[in-house]
Amino acid sequence: MRRFAIGWLISSVLVLNLSSIPPNGVLMVSFLLLLGGILFVPGVRSFCAGVFIAIATLGLSLTQVVDHQLLPAQMSENIVVEVRIASIPERDDYRLTFMARVLDCLSCEHKFGPQRVRLSWYGRAPEIRANEIWQLTVRLKPLGSLRN
Repeated sequence: MRRFAIGWLISSVLVLNLSSIPPNGVLMVSFLLLLGGILFVPGVRSFCAGVFIAIATLGLSLTQVVDHQLLPAQMSENIVVEVRIASIPERDDYRLTFMARVLDCLSCEHKFGPQRVRLSWYGRAPEIRANEIWQLTVRLKPLGSLRN
């Protein structure tokens, strides 16, 4: 059980610190090696099972991230979007922060990737309520790593 937990923990930390998801070929070879370790090498069976479970569960959940990434042309550029406020806005001394569901990208030439974005309005922001629809000019930043 300890080896399983160590394998799961180490592989989870490694996967979450990757800057991008590896190509499918690398993933397939990794899975085949781990499956071989589970089936044919009794000394490392539980460790390989922990690694296999961690990579499989994280991989399935992180593949959704690929479909919702910003295109390079959409990064750090002013984009006009129509959004529905999807959370109760949180206000502090410096900004208003809220989750928004992107309904349409009015200034995009290509399909807009993310369906939900976390937006922050710095300075003096108007009253925003959940479920309202707004047309905003935003400047989005890409994710720094897979941990976000």
